[in-house]
Amino acid sequence: MNEEMQSEAALTLTDRVLEAAAASARSAGGEARAMAASCLLDWTACAIAGAREPLVDILAADALEFGRAGDWPLLGRDERVGLREAVLVNGAAGHALDYDDGLAPMVGHPSVAIAPALLCLAGELGTTGPELVTAYILAVDFAARVGRLLAPGHYQRGFHGTATAGALGAAAGCAYLLGLEGEKRAHAIGLAATRAAGLKASFGTMAKPLHPGWAATVGLTAAQWAQRGYSGAADILGHPTGLRTLSDDFNPADALADAAPYILQVRFKRHAACAGTHPTIEAMRSLRQEHGLSADRITNATIRVPRQLDSVCNQQVADTGLKAKFSLRMVSAMALAGIDTAAPESFSDIVMADPALRRLFEQTRVELNDETKLTLSRVTVDLEDGSSLEGLCDLSSTTAANEMAAVPPKFAALVAPVLGEEGAGALDAAITGLDSGARPRQVLELAALSAR
Repeated sequence: MNEEMQSEAALTLTDRVLEAAAASARSAGGEARAMAASCLLDWTACAIAGAREPLVDILAADALEFGRAGDWPLLGRDERVGLREAVLVNGAAGHALDYDDGLAPMVGHPSVAIAPALLCLAGELGTTGPELVTAYILAVDFAARVGRLLAPGHYQRGFHGTATAGALGAAAGCAYLLGLEGEKRAHAIGLAATRAAGLKASFGTMAKPLHPGWAATVGLTAAQWAQRGYSGAADILGHPTGLRTLSDDFNPADALADAAPYILQVRFKRHAACAGTHPTIEAMRSLRQEHGLSADRITNATIRVPRQLDSVCNQQVADTGLKAKFSLRMVSAMALAGIDTAAPESFSDIVMADPALRRLFEQTRVELNDETKLTLSRVTVDLEDGSSLEGLCDLSSTTAANEMAAVPPKFAALVAPVLGEEGAGALDAAITGLDSGARPRQVLELAALSAR
């Protein structure tokens, strides 16, 4: 065995996966770095738009009453709290509308679990914008590799990758910003892993947005504690009773596989609902637009989707806006009724109570099949004249460039009503300018009402 092979053999699985993510970040080209800016732009917009949701009000009030006083802004709000409290509240706000980005290899939402921690820590440390971008790419890459390590059993068991892989990604990114190496870096991952958790039973409740809020807080805290010398499991990824206990599957080769930076696989939402519902929304919207459908002509609607979506977004009770985001039947009814599912305010309890919408909901059924592409939905709409219309949507065909192009208009639509057009423009420039030298703390300040 030569010296290089001996050195590699001496590394733990945790070290090797971290090194793979770091190598990906070091080699990231302009497109990957531009995608990082798009991710931050999208997450910031979602956090500002979600900042006044009731769950965020509760967390902000709690942070002010019981948290450590501080000067850290809450996005889209005027309160200031301690560093870790800001990470928690901003993380939850970013997921309150379920409108933030997703990453298939991670089986979760990367930005909302990573950005709150990295932005605040970078602001605390005075980190440059380019260093933050590198840390962000590394964190997303590590979260994706953890997701691949445990797929598909982790998610199938009921764990939410945003909360688990997201916490480890946040820890890896924070460790990079703190300059942790060797054992301290591994201990940061070990500490984060032993606290990371989030269950799919929370979908459709206020608990789901807590997943990324807690994940970001766990990642930040673990890295800071490791910097102080607090130890954790040195190989939490490889240990027999480590991370592998969270899944029936364990795939080290997949976690270590060479790949383009995983951040290029991030996908941005066009609708303020679970990503699993998007193909169905698009299919039903297309039928409505192409055939000029009105709700009163529809007698039945059928949705045919992969069986895997049953535990994700096939809730049969959709009497609140939160539950509707995880109900294929309700988002289908909304699309057929012409309700704008890209508008967060459409998912309100009042809208859900509309009699015409309830009628469409009751007329819609879901058929589960053995299709493996989660991006595919087939739909049928039966009309009062006895005819039927069929539609299909497959969202798998896209590119990083197409995804990034969708973010600026979404950002403007969500942020301008809160910060005004001038404020939204300044924030956009600060985020897109991070790789050119803009400062992370400036982003946080421009996103807060307290700075106005």
